[in-house]
Amino acid sequence: MLNKILYALLLVVGVGVTNAPADKLTSNNWKIKWNPHGGRGSIVDTEKHSENYALKSVTPNDTSKAMFLRAQKIKVTPGEKYILSGYIKSDTKKTGAARIMLQYLDKNGKYTTASHGIYGGGNHDWKYFERVTKIPDGTYFVRLIAGNYMGSGTSYYDDLKLTTADKSKKLLAQDGFEDTAKISNSAWVIPIKVPKKNINALVEINALGSDYDLIHFTGPNSLNKLSYSCTYTVIKPGDCYISSDVGTCYWDAFNLNNLNQSLVWSNEKIDLSSKGRKTIVIPFQARYKRYFVPLSKGPGAVRGHHYFRIYALSGKPIGSSASVNALIHPEAAVFGKRQVELSSINRAGLYTLANLSNYKLSIGHLQANWRANGNFAFKIQVKDADGDIFDLNRVGRLDVIADGKKVAVAQHFAPYDIPTGW
Repeated sequence: MLNKILYALLLVVGVGVTNAPADKLTSNNWKIKWNPHGGRGSIVDTEKHSENYALKSVTPNDTSKAMFLRAQKIKVTPGEKYILSGYIKSDTKKTGAARIMLQYLDKNGKYTTASHGIYGGGNHDWKYFERVTKIPDGTYFVRLIAGNYMGSGTSYYDDLKLTTADKSKKLLAQDGFEDTAKISNSAWVIPIKVPKKNINALVEINALGSDYDLIHFTGPNSLNKLSYSCTYTVIKPGDCYISSDVGTCYWDAFNLNNLNQSLVWSNEKIDLSSKGRKTIVIPFQARYKRYFVPLSKGPGAVRGHHYFRIYALSGKPIGSSASVNALIHPEAAVFGKRQVELSSINRAGLYTLANLSNYKLSIGHLQANWRANGNFAFKIQVKDADGDIFDLNRVGRLDVIADGKKVAVAQHFAPYDIPTGW
């Protein structure tokens, strides 16, 4: 099996860099307000100004938006001045693309207009911004909005504040996103209930991804060379653990060449006995043969989950608990409304199945416009022991050297997080 691949490409052209995949976590207190034309965002732990989390906004073009509205209504006094402030990290084309704004609401909480707010776009690391805003007559409440507006790129927001003009009083319940990130709207927040045993637990799968990029194919009824790393947070504990090792407690594995679906068991132990974040390995096992089709070689991904088997800490089975609807019906997760939200898990879980008793890796295709500061694209392919050739579905690490310097590249995806091989 192959964990990391290192290539050095000595090319005399510049490299066009595309946006990275969406990160994990979606907030319960921040809700998407406008996201036409592909805008998206989330609460992330990959970039932050302080503590552990920040708000991320991504827009693919200059007509797209990804603005997030904080649910909390903040009481203000008409005619008074307040200071809106926060930290922004931006890689956007326009100054006005990355914004922190206020929505003005009347005494009934109805929206009237919005403030000009803070414009923090451009290309810069974490930078502090503040703006004094005077509350218009007839405005008794405000809500905070942050995100990209009419400008392509990626921006991050943290430590947002609304204070009185003398900064003596904070009006926000929290400055950052620590509490916000603890419980999310993620499709992977799963209740685990066994009333007879007084178990009423709640767990969130925060991150899930393949440990290997290239997996040895062991036949149509086994996926036992595949393992996933799983990070989860126990929000409400219970004296039990859960697994996916029997009957209708299985995962949905897809061949992304033809979207054939196979059901696969695993032998994990997700311990819910104490609160907090934990990381385990999920070792996949045999195929559940009752439904759908045998496993086959090619690009694959696990994109859904049916039931969890619930075990007492002694190992005795005591029940089962369904995953939420978007996972039980993977077409909703892969193709439906939850697809953007699940993007980071979808992309991290990619792998390629091939007969690795003998194999060869190569750069199978290379395309470029061969102009200075232009673009190039390439595919990494595997030829397996049977002579079949597959594009690598994912590469955990890839170093590309151009003009003697390391440059950033990104994998290209078709809609619904289907990798194109480029």
